[in-house]
Amino acid sequence: MSKVFLPLICAVLAFVVGWGTSQTPSVQIGTWNSGFFTDLNPATGQWCEEHNPRTPKVIEEMAKFLDSLDLEVLALEEVEDEEALDLLLSFMPPGKYAYIVSPQTAPETCQRVAVLYQKEEVANALCGGDTPKPWGIRASGWACGLWQVFAGRV
Repeated sequence: MSKVFLPLICAVLAFVVGWGTSQTPSVQIGTWNSGFFTDLNPATGQWCEEHNPRTPKVIEEMAKFLDSLDLEVLALEEVEDEEALDLLLSFMPPGKYAYIVSPQTAPETCQRVAVLYQKEEVANALCGGDTPKPWGIRASGWACGLWQVFAGRV
């Protein structure tokens, strides 16, 4: 009886724990209108600073909240410049995040769009291993190449 019972217990345990099941890589994406998110420096945009209601303490709390969401990719609307994102990242775990910021042609609009992303998580989801991804491409596909360009690796 133990010859039948032990393999059955192992099979049930493996099913419950999840051993032998394949995990589909995924990336969680979000968006947030940050509403005149600035670098707190009047020299880079006086108009922007006049419309920014945040203090460094509020930005710190905002950074903690965004990190707690654990999104791999977050699109941010109404960002003043790279310095504003550097300020945000200064309150987040070092090295965990990177960003891309759209160019701005009109000065002092505070209306750039930025993408904040977890460097390692996005790299692993798009370029990790040679396993086909959910959208049917391999690590050598266009998504990985695009990621390499965005991440500054090419």
